[in-house]
Amino acid sequence: MYIGMTNNVELSGIRAGMPYELRVLADGFLPGYISVTSDEWRENPHDTKTAIDSAKKKSVLEKNIELQPDPNAVKKDDKQPPGSKGEKKDGKKKGH
Repeated sequence: MYIGMTNNVELSGIRAGMPYELRVLADGFLPGYISVTSDEWRENPHDTKTAIDSAKKKSVLEKNIELQPDPNAVKKDDKQPPGSKGEKKDGKKKGH
């Protein structure tokens, strides 16, 4: 499921009490993962004997993630590889 392109995401209309796993993607960063277990929805985390469908559930869960920079990402101001736009394969500018 594609949620959107934003720094903050609010996901609503999903069934509480279910486990979820989300993959977070951003250009220039390694993928990050957020998981929610069914027990995280419980209003009383110590009441694990009550079936999750019958247990009182939280109306909101909040998760944060800090993405790590991708060391292999091409930066906008990095030079282009030799052989592209204005350079020969030997790294010299055309005409020299």
